[in-house]
Amino acid sequence: MGAPKRVDCFFCGEYGARGREHVFAESWLSELGAGQERTAIERRQFDTNELEAARDHTYDSFLCGDICKRCNFGWMSSLEAAVKPWILGIVDKTDLSRLQDPARRLTFSRWAVKTACVIDHVGGMNQIASWIPRRLTLQADSIPDYVHVLVGWQPYEERSLLSFNERNTWSKFPRESASAELQRSPDDGWFKVAFSIQRLMVLVAGIPSTDFQLVIGTGIHVPIWPATKIDLHHWYYSMRLEGLAPSAALQNFSDLLAVAREGRMW
Repeated sequence: MGAPKRVDCFFCGEYGARGREHVFAESWLSELGAGQERTAIERRQFDTNELEAARDHTYDSFLCGDICKRCNFGWMSSLEAAVKPWILGIVDKTDLSRLQDPARRLTFSRWAVKTACVIDHVGGMNQIASWIPRRLTLQADSIPDYVHVLVGWQPYEERSLLSFNERNTWSKFPRESASAELQRSPDDGWFKVAFSIQRLMVLVAGIPSTDFQLVIGTGIHVPIWPATKIDLHHWYYSMRLEGLAPSAALQNFSDLLAVAREGRMW
């Protein structure tokens, strides 16, 4: 056998033995029976939503190859082991509040940001700035600045085992014109990554500006980090979750997150 392959780790930045991180933990895929399910990674234009490219994978083969073993089998594995019983124990929408527990918020949020970074990197979107996974690795007791974590509940009759999308779409307010959706971020460094495990939906968003306030969907988003309560709400029936297939519900869950500037929704 040849020498183990070594890589410059996408997270810690060190040169070490290759670890190959699953987007969703291998043990989770086995327990959910989802390893051979197929998923499509799509890249779409922000302005038209036109499909530019797509790749098809099974979840077993959806791996990030430039992560070292020390990260993969160290802090990443520890996060996955910690959050697994919390996530698989959520059976009702009211259970989402458990993730706001002070003892769980940091751990869950670090796992969510780690997962979003892997999805962004493996999918080739590369919208999440490289300093975010680096800081997540080096500062074990914190979340990178300007990163928000929210959760929600997928009200679909049949649960979806796993799903994800990445649409850096921010609603424009007030919704007076036909161009109600701004399909690109206000400035560089903004991002949204949404994913789901069974009926739990998770949204990780980057808003690198103190000029903006987050606006959440009424009854849709439960904020986990950095705050557990956000006062600004909005709601549009056309972006509801009820009655939609899981992939469409997850897209609306992401797109409903908006921002306000100087007290006015932007």
